Amino acid sequence: MYVSKIESAVSSEARFSRFLASYPGAVAGVFICLHFIGLSAAVLFSQDTLSGDVLEQIAWSRDPQWVYAKHPPLPVWIMTAAMWASGNKPWVAAMLGPLSSAAALFMVYRYASRIVDPGRALIATFLLEGVIYFNFASTEFNHNGILLPLWVLIAGRARRLYCRGSAWDWALFGLAAALGMLAKYGSLLLLAAVPLALAADAGGRRKLLSWGPAIAVLCGSVALGPHLYHLYRIGFAPVHYANGRLQTAASALDHLRFPLGWLLAQLLNAGPAILMAAAFLFIWRRESQGGKLAASEVLDHSSRHDLRFHFVLFAAPFLFCLAIQAIDGVRFRDMWGFPFFALFGAVTVLLTGAQPFRQDILPKFALAGAGMLALAIIGIFSVNLGSAYVTKKGPRVLFPARELAAAVQGRWDSLSGSAPLRYIAAESFLGGIFATYHKDHPSVLFDGDFKESFWLKRADIDRAGAILVWDNYRDRHKMLSAFPGAVRQTPLEFPYHTKFRVSPARVGWAILPPSNSPVATAQAADPVTQRPPGPAVTLISLPLAPAEQEGFVDEWKLESGNLIIRGWGLWQPALGGQVLVNTNLPVEKVSIITVARPDVAAELQDQRLAHSGFELNIHFNNTVTKSEIKICLWTEDPAFGRQITHDWAFCSPS
Repeated sequence: MYVSKIESAVSSEARFSRFLASYPGAVAGVFICLHFIGLSAAVLFSQDTLSGDVLEQIAWSRDPQWVYAKHPPLPVWIMTAAMWASGNKPWVAAMLGPLSSAAALFMVYRYASRIVDPGRALIATFLLEGVIYFNFASTEFNHNGILLPLWVLIAGRARRLYCRGSAWDWALFGLAAALGMLAKYGSLLLLAAVPLALAADAGGRRKLLSWGPAIAVLCGSVALGPHLYHLYRIGFAPVHYANGRLQTAASALDHLRFPLGWLLAQLLNAGPAILMAAAFLFIWRRESQGGKLAASEVLDHSSRHDLRFHFVLFAAPFLFCLAIQAIDGVRFRDMWGFPFFALFGAVTVLLTGAQPFRQDILPKFALAGAGMLALAIIGIFSVNLGSAYVTKKGPRVLFPARELAAAVQGRWDSLSGSAPLRYIAAESFLGGIFATYHKDHPSVLFDGDFKESFWLKRADIDRAGAILVWDNYRDRHKMLSAFPGAVRQTPLEFPYHTKFRVSPARVGWAILPPSNSPVATAQAADPVTQRPPGPAVTLISLPLAPAEQEGFVDEWKLESGNLIIRGWGLWQPALGGQVLVNTNLPVEKVSIITVARPDVAAELQDQRLAHSGFELNIHFNNTVTKSEIKICLWTEDPAFGRQITHDWAFCSPS
């Protein structure tokens, strides 16, 4: 009985092997479709809010440009087209990352089919599922992910130069190179490897000495010309941004530690693929020993030359990165190696040389590739839905984005006269939320800085108005310093979309009313008109820090007639100011103590704020309700005179 079961299993495996070998193109297509569907489903069902990089792409896509302060524009152009075609559907943006990696796998299969038989091309595709950059990390559509298919495209055009090298081939290579540079400047590493790969062969050296390179440079320069012009106009900001993300050496040892640490990270990120490749080569060699090759079974390709060419294309970018880090003493970010393994599968199968293909090993690697895909999908669900349990913090992919966008709309309508919201000033994540989920899909003034959003004009924002949003002290100070006329609003709090207990999302915001709105007109005529009237109101004025630092009330609560206000910015000894309590309610006692706030000093990089915290206690004789209290913030500083820091509209609500 057991023998018959074993024979049946062997027979089933043999049939499966024959099926895979008979229809490799169809198998590759099904596998790639499962890759796309599986990763897309994992993203759509585990993320209530798009990831940060995707939101940033959408925010940029509201104003298509030839260059941006951080990156080249190609992914933004793709996002612009996708959002326009879909009618601004966020789920379409969520699927672009999986689509990029699926496109890369398809191109790898087609590319490998030209240099080896279809069966080995199928194995080359399965191997890449063991690289984290092709599954788990590819769910975000960004400048790294778009390089996956472009890396294969550039390699494919380079091989055409190696095989034919006509003027048309050189022209198309120049255009492919331009696309790579428009995606990310890291493409330059692969482009630098192409002449080295060609120079490794006598025929390739002859092609390098022809007019072909000049044709490629000319075509690439024409395609890149507008981008290079605008890159110069903004002072090469993306290059400075990349340099700012480098870790610099603190000792001579770092010149060795940095490149080795980066290389180790790349090997770990591709660890499963490397193990699968080692197993493939071991099985292939073991099962091929002692066998005689029939003439009809010998593959018709120049394996030795192809292996040398592709090995240089594959290895040279790694060597360039290692050399730069060792010589300059800088540490690259791990994700900068995102596309480097795109040729790994092709190089692996080329190592089998001209030996005949053994179809019986296909099921093993088909199951291995499917298993790696399943693990990636499980990992995406686990991280997105379960990270809050481990970190005790709400993940950004579960941020209450739609609630935030909807909450500000009513207040904006009341202050703007229901004018459309055209501008939002915020860092990329919060700005991307409004660009994606707000009904008006406003343009984003990144970090409140016109150097980052250089296409926006101050006069246009002053005229149309804007919403300012922040979630930390530094951004709050930057936004309100850039727009002193903005009306501070009560901070908003929303729970994260998770069943685990985490602190709610807390967002501060302000409104810059349009210049023709009733509120803006009233402010210009008489700022005092916004003072809340009525005798049953307690106005508490706090002498805060100088106007450039402003200050902030973190918390206030009312317990048994005792009002407690906690915040930072109070420099009472230096300013000699006093807490002013304007009320017709009887007050028994007012006390204030200083509290250390090292977090504020670190965030704003000002050690004078290390002891700027305060706790104010006001004890009323009678019972007081929240509806009878308003808190307003003042500045008292000799350099500025006594002035109100924020309009009365900011006073805490009833």
